[in-house]
Amino acid sequence: MTTTYTIPGLDIEIQGTHAEGRAVLLKQEFGGNVHQVELQELHVRWLAQQLGILETCNLQRALGRSLEMASKLCRLLQITNDLGHEDLDIELAHAVELVDFLEFICDGFRDQHAPALQEVNTAALKTTSETGELFAEGVKQ
Repeated sequence: MTTTYTIPGLDIEIQGTHAEGRAVLLKQEFGGNVHQVELQELHVRWLAQQLGILETCNLQRALGRSLEMASKLCRLLQITNDLGHEDLDIELAHAVELVDFLEFICDGFRDQHAPALQEVNTAALKTTSETGELFAEGVKQ
C-alpha cells in the first residue's frame, strides 16, 4: 500500500504496511531530474527522536491514559454516590476537577487519539460560589 502526500516541490510516499515494514520515499524534481531518497522506519524513528517528536508522542499517550483512568474513577465515584452507599461529595469533586484538568490538557491532541480519549459527563456535581460548599446533584445515567 502506498500513500502519497505532496508539499510544493516535494512528494512524500509512505510505502508498505505496519506488518510488512514501512518506508518513506522522498522525491524532488530539480533541474529536470527527479531525485529521491528512501528512508526506512529506523531512519524515520531516529529523526523523530532527534527532533523530540517521540517524547511528545509518549507524553500525549501518557496524558491520554491518565485521562482514561481519571474518567473511570469519576464514573465509579458517581455510581457509588448515586446509590447512596457513601457520602462521596468531596472525593467526587476532586475527581471531577482532575478530569476537567486532564481534558483541558488533552484537548489539543484529542483528535489524534480519539479511540483512547472519551468525553466524560462531569455535570453530576455543582459548586455554589456563594457558600463555597459542594452539593451533590447527581444525574443517574
